Amino acid sequence: MAKPFHVEVLTPEKSAYSGDATMVVVRSLVGEIAFMAGHIPYIGALANATVKIYRENGEILQSDSKGGIVQVHREGGLTLATDSIDFGNYESN
Repeated sequence: MAKPFHVEVLTPEKSAYSGDATMVVVRSLVGEIAFMAGHIPYIGALANATVKIYRENGEILQSDSKGGIVQVHREGGLTLATDSIDFGNYESN
């Protein structure tokens, strides 16, 4: 089983997701990229595309985003900032 890491997804209006994930898949301006625990630090621009968050319980949250940026922090964890995204109601872990 993949090791979980902390993920924050932010818009100007709200925190759209705050919790753990085993993998996050986004589309950057140069192609699709998947992030897992232990990924090297990274920062990049996002294309308008679907963001997928794979949770420990097997659930996959997905929503279309309107561009933005993604950052994998040196200490671990990932922050995604976008103009618009909505995962609906999910049970936080």
